[in-house]
Amino acid sequence: MSRVTPTRATLLLLVSILTSEAFEIKDIAPGHKIAAQIGERLVLNCCTIGCASPEFSWRTEMDNPLGGTMTVEGPNSFLTVDSVGFANEHTYVCNAVCGKEKREKKVKIDIYSFPSDPVIEISSPLVLEKPASITCHVHSVFPSEQLVLSLKKNDELLPTGEPEPGPPSSSVQTKTIHFNFIPSKEDAGKEITCIAELTIEEMEFEPKERKTTHVLNVIFGPLNTHITEMPGCTLSEGQMLTLTCVTESHPPAEIVWKKQLADGTVQLIQDSHELFIPHTQFSDSGTYICEATNSVTKEVERRTISVFIQGPPAHLEFPIVPATTVQEGESVTLQCSAKSSSPAHVFIKKKSASGDVVLESQGGFFNISRVAPADAGDYECQVRNEFGDNQMIRTLHVEYGPRNTTIVVTPSNIVKEGDTVIMRCSTDANPTPKVSWKKQLSNGESHLVSEDATLMLKKVQVQDMGHYECEGLNRAGKDNKAVELVVEVLSRTTSVLTDAPVTFTEVGDFTRKTTAYSTPHPETDSQGHTENESPAAPVDTVFTTHMAMKNETFTHSVTSFANDKNATEETEIIIGRMKGPDYVAPIIIAVASLATAAGPVAAILIYISGRQRSTDPTVL
Repeated sequence: MSRVTPTRATLLLLVSILTSEAFEIKDIAPGHKIAAQIGERLVLNCCTIGCASPEFSWRTEMDNPLGGTMTVEGPNSFLTVDSVGFANEHTYVCNAVCGKEKREKKVKIDIYSFPSDPVIEISSPLVLEKPASITCHVHSVFPSEQLVLSLKKNDELLPTGEPEPGPPSSSVQTKTIHFNFIPSKEDAGKEITCIAELTIEEMEFEPKERKTTHVLNVIFGPLNTHITEMPGCTLSEGQMLTLTCVTESHPPAEIVWKKQLADGTVQLIQDSHELFIPHTQFSDSGTYICEATNSVTKEVERRTISVFIQGPPAHLEFPIVPATTVQEGESVTLQCSAKSSSPAHVFIKKKSASGDVVLESQGGFFNISRVAPADAGDYECQVRNEFGDNQMIRTLHVEYGPRNTTIVVTPSNIVKEGDTVIMRCSTDANPTPKVSWKKQLSNGESHLVSEDATLMLKKVQVQDMGHYECEGLNRAGKDNKAVELVVEVLSRTTSVLTDAPVTFTEVGDFTRKTTAYSTPHPETDSQGHTENESPAAPVDTVFTTHMAMKNETFTHSVTSFANDKNATEETEIIIGRMKGPDYVAPIIIAVASLATAAGPVAAILIYISGRQRSTDPTVL
């Protein structure tokens, strides 16, 4: 380790003495003045030199409260005021002690308040030629008597009539100036500037001038609204039409097009300044309204224009009163009308395949006092003017009950047992009727057999024979037609045993009753419809024999006459003997039928009467 010689130590001490600074305090602020704005934070710095750790103290010249907080950092002492107020408008003294030496510095605090730009207020809305005012405010100013306010419109200084400065203020204040005027169209878009100047010669601060600019928004209109039409107001049907509505307004006006209807009401067409109709029709004729509205002032200006479209009649109306569907016998009126740009002729026609018939209408009205089915059909309303014609067709429907009901039976209403018969029923009615088939029962009642117009009976039997009725029914009425179905049964040999007594002593007289049906052939017309249809007529033949003896055999013949024709049936009867008490009993002993009749034998009934005998009963 090197040693310091006395000579070297002396030299170092001499250098230290020569280079050391004297103990002093730097100026707290240039010129010993500070302009502090009311409400802002202020920090005063007392900085010493020539002493590493001086002792500090702060006071005011008038021994008022400091109103701040002191802190020390080495050779610096800070006095911090969080919010400057009127209590801080003093001269502050900083004292510093280093050893036996004492120093001090003063600084004067001047306060002011000019924190924000001016605020411009304009009466809203600023409507053309309506009294308006402009107001400029500057808030929280101190000293307010030294604030100068002015208004300019572009570069033009406005006369505000600012009052003379008052006495010195002792608080922050708001200073205001006004300008009253009547806006013109030329004022729209111009700039209004409010200039505030706080000039204090003995204080240094920035800014000393503040300004605010506002653009004048003058509301006006709609004004001078007018309509232009292209190519004109009177056009031929099919031409193009353009209507343009122009107006002056600020803000721009909302323009809509409306049309006045015939009933006096107004219909909105579109929201646009231009109305374009590429192909005009007669219905486009009328009065059009351009309506311009200022959305701010709600002022409305309207202009109208009348448009005439020339062409064939339009808006045809052709009602049928009371309705297009009526009942037979009701009264009906046809009404034909249209709109026409010139005098027109009205025609009502009845359409027909053989040619249209022009009806004698009066002023477009045609009445049918009692409507008939023949009146149903298509009717045409035709209106004609010098530019053309127009027409409309309506259909009249006449409802009526079923009528002219006919029955066609295939192959005939007289068929053989086992055949198939088809009966078809047709009727004339509107609306289409419901057709059904019923059969009359032996008790006189009717039984529904089909709900279809065609009745098919397959492999008919005797029980199918009878009276059939076809019925057509709709809401307007009903109609009936009947047919008698006859079923022919082939004769056949029949043997029948009975439960009667098997013995007899002798046979007395007996009676045989035979019933045959006469079945005349029907006549048909040229359309195949059956005419003069009548049921098969029964023909009864009674045969009586007296005192028929045992083993007696005889033949009984029946002859039937119908439609000048005859047929004969021969029956062989064999008589036996039976034992028993007196009786009268119907019994068929034996029948051998040799049929040549046109109709079948429906029944053979033999009445046998006898007396009790003493002989043994024997069947021979």
